[in-house]
Amino acid sequence: MNPTPALAKVRFAKNGSTTYSDFFTADNSLGQAAITDVRFGTVYASGLLTGVAYIPSASSVAFGVPVDATTGTAVLTADAVWATLTSSLTTVGSIGERLKNTATVASTGDQIAAALTAP
Repeated sequence: MNPTPALAKVRFAKNGSTTYSDFFTADNSLGQAAITDVRFGTVYASGLLTGVAYIPSASSVAFGVPVDATTGTAVLTADAVWATLTSSLTTVGSIGERLKNTATVASTGDQIAAALTAP
């Protein structure tokens, strides 16, 4: 073809001479899938494009929700939430950080006893 088209195009003849259906690829000059639709780190288009889509593991997606070529297997139960060690949740402002800093009956009692014995 001259000139080379800017977008990849497929043409199907409906009646062989005058009626056609044209199909275009993603809007990029290489006629390839958009990088956001390709798994992170996958190099394609003769090394000119690299995918940026992060696909979570099935174990971190809710049970039955489509992910990659399967469905999620994670089951979120109250027991699973409470079994998570709060010491591992150290992100600033996270529920773990807040729970670690929450007063307990013992710490509140110690504060009251200290205040009563102070001069």
